[in-house]
Amino acid sequence: MESNPSEGNPPEPNPPAEMMDQSSNPPVTAGEVSELDFTAETKWPKVIGVISLIYAIIGLSCMSLSSVFMAVLPLIPPIFRGGVEMPPFIRFTGLAQSVLLVIVGIIMLTGAVGLLRRRQSAVAKLKLWAVLRLVLIVLSIVIFVLTTPAQIQMARDQLEFRNDLLREQGQTDRIISRTDEQLWRSTAIRTGIMTGLQAIYPFFLGFYLSRKKVTDEIAEWDGQAQVI
Repeated sequence: MESNPSEGNPPEPNPPAEMMDQSSNPPVTAGEVSELDFTAETKWPKVIGVISLIYAIIGLSCMSLSSVFMAVLPLIPPIFRGGVEMPPFIRFTGLAQSVLLVIVGIIMLTGAVGLLRRRQSAVAKLKLWAVLRLVLIVLSIVIFVLTTPAQIQMARDQLEFRNDLLREQGQTDRIISRTDEQLWRSTAIRTGIMTGLQAIYPFFLGFYLSRKKVTDEIAEWDGQAQVI
């Protein structure tokens, strides 16, 4: 008598519901995953926002103090300003630039806060800040070149003030002498280095926020703005 092969064998278990659900869904490609996670996973708004916020706070503090210093400069004793007599034109332009930088700094501050919340308007503010900051840097270079004689005289006043202090202390061996050409060269190099450092972040920020990948992400913001 032939036996039925199915008799005595336990029935095969049904696959779990989870596996059935997974098998019924089409696989998600890597490109689709990166597209879905693009706005959710990017961290650059927080990084750039925090850096810009710190930059703005430090800049506003420095420029506010600079504005006060320029305004009360004539009242400060020579010993506390290195013996430098600043011409009225340079003092006026310095004060004007400090005030303008305070205004520009406020634009950056509001833009940084908005960027942390992923606001489209914040990006426009930061781009505007970058352009205005670079324009003010160029303007300061032009003013520096146009006031070359006064810049040399201020450098000489500072040098002579230092030498007078050394004479009073009997340290005549440390007294140095410089020609106008040497003073101009050292002043120009120092100013050029400072100007170059000041131009790094606005140039980087304007370039970074203009990248296509970044602008595509920004276009999808405001509907998903975050509250901080």
